[in-house]
Amino acid sequence: RPIVWELLLFVLIFVVVMLVGGAILAAMGDVAFGPKFGDAFRRGLPDPDQPAEAWFYLGTFALFYLALIGAIVLAMLPHGARWQRALGLLPATWKWFVFGTIAVVILSQACDALLLPFLRDVMAIGGDELQIVLLIRALTASFPLAVGAVVVLAVLAPLAEEFFFRGLLYGWLRGFMPFWLTALITSVLFGLAHGEIAHAIAAGILGLALAYIRERSGSLWPPIAAHVVNNLIAVASVPLGM
Repeated sequence: RPIVWELLLFVLIFVVVMLVGGAILAAMGDVAFGPKFGDAFRRGLPDPDQPAEAWFYLGTFALFYLALIGAIVLAMLPHGARWQRALGLLPATWKWFVFGTIAVVILSQACDALLLPFLRDVMAIGGDELQIVLLIRALTASFPLAVGAVVVLAVLAPLAEEFFFRGLLYGWLRGFMPFWLTALITSVLFGLAHGEIAHAIAAGILGLALAYIRERSGSLWPPIAAHVVNNLIAVASVPLGM
């Protein structure tokens, strides 16, 4: 059963960690790269010819995801020894890992093929490419950056997002609501968290599949595995021109 105030505790911890971590990151960037270190954010995308800006983006993303995971774990500590169970960090059979991952990847590719062409003209930035594609291309402009992008976007991001959407939030809502309503709410919020309309709709659809896997497997690990593989394919496909 969820603790009523644990979401408020999560928000408080997350805000404090982000404020402290953000101040430290900004200070380090200013000392290492000068006062123009934040120009990337004012432009909206890092300059592909300025690796420091791409590293700044990756560092900021890493801070956000680590703060998210840390705040969730700390907020769940009132559950005592049951905090892992409360998040859904339980064993699952191999079938959910294998077939769940395959289903999510196929669904993701279907969304890209069927949905994005209808929205590309509306949401495109710089020719016919979506902002997320331009961002990944800038963050994988060199081999060291590509490795950093894989760690942050294909490992940390899925972990943090699953911990929150299918872990903390799903478990909290599921204590009060039926599955279909819990899945719908968490999937809509998951989609909205991805920004631009094309990406948000596709993410929302994937959120429904991930919620189904979470419910039927009884574990958060299969959605995490599927999410990691899907993000890894997405990150690798941009520099490889797939």
